[in-house]
Amino acid sequence: MKDLFTALRERVSKLTRAQIAIIVAVVVALVAAIIIAIVLAGSGGNPVYVQKVDEVSLGTRNTGFTNRYGAVAESSKDDIVKFDTKRKLGECKVTLGTHVTKDQELFTYNIDNIDLEIELAQVELDQANRTLQGATTDSARSTAQADVNSKQGTLDGLKKLKEDPTVRSPAAGTITNIADLETAAAGTDGTTNYITILADGNLRIKGKVSEQNVAMLTAGTSVIVRSRVDTSVTWNGTISSIETAPSNDLANASAGSSLAADYASTTGTGTSTSTQSAGASNYSFYVQLDNARGILLGQHVTVELAGGTSGHEGVWLPSGWIVWDGDSTYAWACTAEGARLERRGIQLGDYDELLDAYEIKSGISATDYLAWPDNTCRAGAPTTTDYSVVERAQTGAATTAEAGVYDTDTSTQDTSVSTTGNSNLVGNVTSGLNAAVPVQE
Repeated sequence: MKDLFTALRERVSKLTRAQIAIIVAVVVALVAAIIIAIVLAGSGGNPVYVQKVDEVSLGTRNTGFTNRYGAVAESSKDDIVKFDTKRKLGECKVTLGTHVTKDQELFTYNIDNIDLEIELAQVELDQANRTLQGATTDSARSTAQADVNSKQGTLDGLKKLKEDPTVRSPAAGTITNIADLETAAAGTDGTTNYITILADGNLRIKGKVSEQNVAMLTAGTSVIVRSRVDTSVTWNGTISSIETAPSNDLANASAGSSLAADYASTTGTGTSTSTQSAGASNYSFYVQLDNARGILLGQHVTVELAGGTSGHEGVWLPSGWIVWDGDSTYAWACTAEGARLERRGIQLGDYDELLDAYEIKSGISATDYLAWPDNTCRAGAPTTTDYSVVERAQTGAATTAEAGVYDTDTSTQDTSVSTTGNSNLVGNVTSGLNAAVPVQE
C-alpha cells in the first residue's frame, strides 16, 4: 500500500495545475454520482398509493364504518330534440336545469322569410308535376313521382312551420344540455342535437367509484341507497352495470349540477365521511331500485353494499386486492401511512360469492394499509395516502421535498458503501484519469 501511495505522489508531482484541477473535478463528479445512487437506492423510488384496510374491508369493523359511494337519482331515458340546421333560431324558451312538462314550448324557428320560401317551393313542385306528366317510360315516371312526393313534403312542411314555428317537449323532464348552434355539426339528415331532456320516471341511481375500489362492485350485487339528508331513509336495489371505461367528468351527470363532491368515494356513517383523492380515475356504475317511491329526480344519495353491514365480522377483502402465488396468497401492505411497502403473506378463510370477497384469517389487520396490486408495487417502496403525489411522481413532477416526506422509515435503508471486491477501486479510478489526462514525463 505504501508503494502505491508513493507511486501516486510521484505521478501527481509531475501534473500541471490545469491537469490537477481536471482530476479533482472528475473525482468530485464520481463521488457525487455514487452518493446520488445510494440515496435513490435507499428511497425506494416513487411512492405507492395505499388505503387503510378498514376502508376497503367489507366486514364489520369496530369503527362501524362502511364504504359509501356518492350518487344521484337520474332517469334511464334521455329525449333528444333536434334542430334543423338549414333554419335560424327564433327564440330559445328554456334554460339548463329547467323542468319542463310534455308539450311545453322549447324554442321557435325564425320564419321572417317563410312566405318567399313557400312560393319557391310551390314553383319547384309545379315543375316536378310537369316533368311527371311528360314522362314516357315506367322508370322516368317512377323517378318523377319520387321527386313530386319530395317537393310536396317540403311545401307541406313550410306551410306547417308558418302556422306554428314552435318546437315542444316530447316528454316531461329536466333540461340537461343545450347545444351551441354556432359550433354544432349537422348530421347526414341536416339536423343536429339541440336540447337534451332527462325524462321523468324510470329512475335509476348513477354513482361513481374510484379505480382503487371498483373491484368491490359486481353487477347483481345487492346495495342500500341512503338519503344524504336523512340517513335513516333507505331504498333497496341491485347494481345493474359498471362501466369499464373511466369517466371523463365529475359533473353534469344529472340536471346540470356539479357533482364532483358527491361522486367522490366516501367512507363512514352519518356525516362522518372522508373523500378519496380526486386524482384517481373514476368509473360510473348504475343501480336499479326495487321501489323508487319517495326518491326525487336529481336527489343526491349514497350507495353502500348490503353485505357491508350484514354480519361479516373481521377483515373481508375483495378478491382484487389479493395475489395468488401457487398455493399461497399475499397482499401488498404496510403498517402505517408512509411506512415501507412489503409483500405480506395472508391466510384466507371463508369466501362470499355474492361480494367476491375473502375472509382474512391472518396476515392483515384492520389498522394496516393496502396497495392495489399492480406493477408499481415493490418491497421497500415508500407509501402515501395522497394520490396526487403519486401522479406527480409518475410524471416526474414531484419535488425533492415531497420525495423526502416518504423516507421517514430509514431502518431498512443501507447507507454504507461496501468495498468488498473493490480493492482496486482507487487504482481503477486513477488509471481512468491517467487515460483522460496524459502525465508529462
